[in-house]
Amino acid sequence: MAGIMRELQCDICRSILNEASTTFCGHTFCRSCITKEIDERRKCPACGKKATIDQLNPAEPYQSVVGHFMQMKQEFERVNGIDLSTAEIMDLSVNSIADRDMEVLPEAADTNQDSQLSTELPTYRILQMTENPIKHIDIPDARLEHKVTADVTHAVFDTAAGTNGLVKNTQKYRMAIACGYHIVNEAWLKISIEKGFVQPDDRFSVWGDLTYGRTGAPKKALDSRLNKKGHLLRHLKVGLIGDVKGEYRKYLMAARAQVGDFDDLIVCKPDQDIETLRSKYPGKNLISYKWIEASICRYELDDKSQYIL
Repeated sequence: MAGIMRELQCDICRSILNEASTTFCGHTFCRSCITKEIDERRKCPACGKKATIDQLNPAEPYQSVVGHFMQMKQEFERVNGIDLSTAEIMDLSVNSIADRDMEVLPEAADTNQDSQLSTELPTYRILQMTENPIKHIDIPDARLEHKVTADVTHAVFDTAAGTNGLVKNTQKYRMAIACGYHIVNEAWLKISIEKGFVQPDDRFSVWGDLTYGRTGAPKKALDSRLNKKGHLLRHLKVGLIGDVKGEYRKYLMAARAQVGDFDDLIVCKPDQDIETLRSKYPGKNLISYKWIEASICRYELDDKSQYIL
């Protein structure tokens, strides 16, 4: 029980998460704690990446778990007659044990710190979203990334044959647009490897997808990111219904939208019983998930009235 309590603590105040909020880089804190931290330091205290308050999103799953845990905690303390807040919580992770057992000489620590300070991120941080990703590259000032993060600069996709640079409209494609990555075709990476240096990327850019056509959405999203204009969905406030895998929450968080208890509810599954949902959510606007997909893939907020259920 004490171990669970530790996992639900805010790393800033060391108390149980209160109004849990998640940063764009994926770290969760109390809303008041992270707001104060960003106000004062303009960065995430966990990883040091730049952060702004408008990028914060409610971490509803955490809050739900916290609510259940607090009920369990109270019952556990009542039955066992102990106060978990005073219990010592041991960190038994491999890294923690190794850290405790290892002594580092001051000279070695200084050398290591200097090395870290002198290390700079490469200009090109490449995420492959292709069917057959390349395992290793040896290109100056470039490296492969393996997950969606704010550090990625380029996302590589397979283009459909005979489509003049269009890709399949997939979850990964929509996520890459939401993040504002430079979306390029697979030839860019292959030729860069063959030549031994990164090729100019403009002529390898992806311009759209097979569902919505040549929309130019990838370039619009990239320009918005580079010019710090703010994302298309930054003023959007919606709730989610049936987003079991968290797909739409990820899009919306990456696109700076707010997800919570708002009047507009996105119905994320096509087979939902709409009449039942209307009864369950009276006074709410039920909107098809296709509104979010269309807005991202066109990089313009589509007419919402077309998607009301």
